Amino acid sequence: MATNQESKLRVVDDLAIKSLWGDALCDYSYQPSVGASGGLVTVWDTSYVIVWSSMSYEHVLVIKGMVISSAEDFVIINVYVPCETMTKRELWYRLSSIIVNYMDVSLCVCGNFNAV
Repeated sequence: MATNQESKLRVVDDLAIKSLWGDALCDYSYQPSVGASGGLVTVWDTSYVIVWSSMSYEHVLVIKGMVISSAEDFVIINVYVPCETMTKRELWYRLSSIIVNYMDVSLCVCGNFNAV
């Protein structure tokens, strides 16, 4: 599984993914950028995982699936946190609500949190 935060891409297509991933079997989900900022991309190897759900929220891309070899369910939350303080607070509040809903599966929250 690979994630990209602030891709700055309005459209992600098969050609763009192939240039990043190569010829290996894969699928992907993305959230387009707004203007020159934001944009999220998550790519996965379809021979290792099955993804059954991809949900997009403002600055958040949630991927739900299962690891084929272990039949273990997982959730990947790909995040791009903008720099504005108020937007950060709102996003952290929303993220905590999302995370609480997935306490029964393996969970990975990754991304660019724009924090030092």
